[in-house]
This record gives sequence, C-alpha cells and structure tokens, in this order.
Amino acid sequence: MSRPEHSVHEGLEPRPLFCNPVLTMLARAIAENAFRDYSTMEELLEIEPPENEMYHLRQNEGVLGKPFFHVVSTGEMEKADTFSRRLRELGGRAGYLRPPTIHDFRAEGLYLVGRVSSFPPSTRFLKLTWVADKLYSAAQRMKHGGHRDERTYCDSYMPNNAGTDLQGGYFDGKLRSIVNDRFRGLTLHRNPELWQALPARKQHELENTPEFAAIDTEIDALAPKAKTDPAAKERRLTLLADKRKLLAEELSRCQKLQPSKLLASPDDADFMGYHRSQFHRIRRLMPERDRLASNLFLVAPIRSDEGRLVLRDMITLCRQDTEVPFRPGLEPEKCSCLIAEHKLELDRFVTSPSLVRPPRVEQAADLALSP
Repeated sequence: MSRPEHSVHEGLEPRPLFCNPVLTMLARAIAENAFRDYSTMEELLEIEPPENEMYHLRQNEGVLGKPFFHVVSTGEMEKADTFSRRLRELGGRAGYLRPPTIHDFRAEGLYLVGRVSSFPPSTRFLKLTWVADKLYSAAQRMKHGGHRDERTYCDSYMPNNAGTDLQGGYFDGKLRSIVNDRFRGLTLHRNPELWQALPARKQHELENTPEFAAIDTEIDALAPKAKTDPAAKERRLTLLADKRKLLAEELSRCQKLQPSKLLASPDDADFMGYHRSQFHRIRRLMPERDRLASNLFLVAPIRSDEGRLVLRDMITLCRQDTEVPFRPGLEPEKCSCLIAEHKLELDRFVTSPSLVRPPRVEQAADLALSP
C-alpha cells in the first residue's frame, strides 16, 4: 500500500478549536522543541509569512527519526492497540454504547470525500449513467486512502446505505441526501445519559453474589502475603483484574437495558448522581484540563487570545508525564519542601500518608530556643 501525504490547515471559516487539526500537531511539536529556529509558542505565532508565499520552518536535528506520537514517560512509539483502547473509552464516556472505531472514522471520511453528487439537468438516460464524485475524483480518493484497487473502497469502506434516493430518481424529482445521512448516522446509537458507573442498587446486588464475594474474601486474605510473596502478589493482581471484569460486564449489561426516552427539555434528565464521571469530581486538580473542557468548544483561531490559551495548556499537557503533577496548594512556587533533594517514589494506587510541610528556618530556631 502506498503511503499518502495529507495536508492540514485551520480552515477557511471559523470553527470550534477542537475541530482545528493544526492545534494538536503544533502543541506537540512545540513541546518536543521540534523547530530549529523557534522554541516558544509566542515566537511561532508572531511569524507573518510574505504575501502569496509560504514560510518553511526547519526541523531540529535532535527530533529527526523519533516517533511523533510517543509515550511521554518512555519515549517509545504510541501503539495502535493503546490508541484504540483510549478511543473506545472516550466513546463510552460520550454516550456511545458501541463506540465508533478507527475504521468507522476512516470509512466515513472516504465516503464524504467521494460521494456522488446530484445529477445535472439532462436526459433521463444520462441521469442513469452519469456519475461524478462530489468533492474529488475516484483516483484522488484512492490516493487519499492509500488504495491500489478501486474495489477496496467498495468492498471494505462504502456503507450499505449508499446514499441514493430511489424515490426522487424514479419520479424525476429533486434528489434528497439528508435522509440517507441521518439513517447512516443512526447506525451508531448515542445515549447522552448513558450510565458511566453502576447504580448503587445494582452494585450492591453484584457485591453480594457468591462469585464476587469469594473474590473479595481471597483478596483480603492475600493482602498481608502480597508484600513479601511474589506468587501471592501475582494471584492478588489476577483477582483484582477478575473483579474489574465483573464490574465492567455488569455495567455493560445495565447500559443495554437502560431506559432511553426523548426528553421534553434538558432539565428533565435523570442523571445518576450529581457527577456522572470521574472527571467532574477531579477536574479541579488539573487546571489545564479543566480550562480545555470549556475553551476547546469556543469558535476562534489559534492566534486569538482564546486560541493561545488553549495552545499553551495543550503544550503543558504534552510535557507532563502524570495527569496530576501536584495537588492544589502544593505547587512548586507555593510549597517550601525541598522537592529536588527529597523525592519520594509513591505508589499511585495506594493511599499515601499525609505530607507535612517542614518548618521554616526561623520557626525551627524558635522551637530550639523554646523550653
């Protein structure tokens, strides 16, 4: 398969920032110091290329040969299965019981690039034989998708709903495409109120089943041994995975049976709990993500004040190796702890003891002199 080359741009019309493909690429490139002559966001955004010309940004020699999408902590290439898993989790949080896959996005893109346009006014014979791509030719679509054979699109990507309007064509009327587009979209059902966690009653019933109770009992019994016995530790991890699997299976079953009715108004929504996801509970611990959750939906270019704020937050996230680098109130500029000299390796899955701020030098002297 030949490797196609695609170009990205901000678009001719203003769009929400989350629809701007340049934003993510630029944030990651700045975070990795990918440009040879520019190192900050401000320097790049101040560039004004000559009229009717393009300005070429030279790459830093240190980033050549390295994967663009990589794991921050290890530097290794981001694997496809990891991306697919994250995409599936995001689809579930967005309300899709069967989240769209990478193939779905690719198939929809290829369909939109090369779907058939309306027939021109002509004879009935020409209407049945004249076919043209709405946006680009079939050859361009093949190159865009990296296909060598025209049958690849028809066999693997073209939807079963081909987008044709038999009624309009038969009665020599105006063709409609919106009906087919809507029905094609219904193949991915979305429930905005999809449960993100088990209701309290369902979770209580699951925890009292013999299988779940037996796993909990064995986990508690292995807890003291897991600190020194590798076999016990491995067995405990297996049991924890089985426990998570039971919870996930029960949640999936409840989601399929969850009522889904059209609401008269958004105020009639019956949300399960005050917060429906973990992000709403912990967003205050992540100021960059908290701002992005609102600012990414603004309609603005990158060079605007809103766009610059979003780009700066994305650069910060690209440089972090943890989701929560520090708790509010313990920022490096506020905390007097000698973090550089006293680093602690904390298990993120175990509740860590409370950190006590050491007294200042003046306070220490007063304590030493006090009786």
